[in-house]
Amino acid sequence: MADKSNGEVDTPIGTLRCSLAAAKTINAVAGSYNGALARLGMLDHDIYTAVAAAGLGKKPSEVEDMVYRAGLVNLTAPFVEFVSYLGNGGKPVAEIVQP
Repeated sequence: MADKSNGEVDTPIGTLRCSLAAAKTINAVAGSYNGALARLGMLDHDIYTAVAAAGLGKKPSEVEDMVYRAGLVNLTAPFVEFVSYLGNGGKPVAEIVQP
């Protein structure tokens, strides 16, 4: 089970773990975290594969079939959560507290 306080996110293909290496990889592949989020929204298979590989600590060629078989739509929510964690230093974004 994922430890969200340590930037872990459970997905249908395994638990993604935040790291500086994962953050740098996703930022470089997509041009920014915002670019990664936009490409996830467009169901771009290449960014899904990059996110999976970075979060699992594997090479894209090792995960591309798992990503395909899981289905991009089924991966969208946890992958968006993971990229958001990466953009926040590997931890969950603080909830907004209403006054």
